[in-house]
Amino acid sequence: MDAYRNLIEILIKRELGILGKERVESILKELDIKFDFETQRVISYDGNGKEVLQQLGEKILDVGGEIALIGARVTIFLNAGRENLELPPVFS
Repeated sequence: MDAYRNLIEILIKRELGILGKERVESILKELDIKFDFETQRVISYDGNGKEVLQQLGEKILDVGGEIALIGARVTIFLNAGRENLELPPVFS
């Protein structure tokens, strides 16, 4: 795991309220992101965190449209700034 784990968790938690658990579970399964819904923590994912965040953002955009991702962009942007992390293009 890397510094992007927190951003991935934030995005998943936010989308649970927008897309619902069933749709989020489907997205996470497709991207092979393991998430504990009880503790609301990312358990694992394969690959580079920045790339996983990009893939997750793209998938949310595909499933829920711009409205599902637009509010998350602000939160992700602010948290990335605190951690001095470069954001992937889907959040730019």
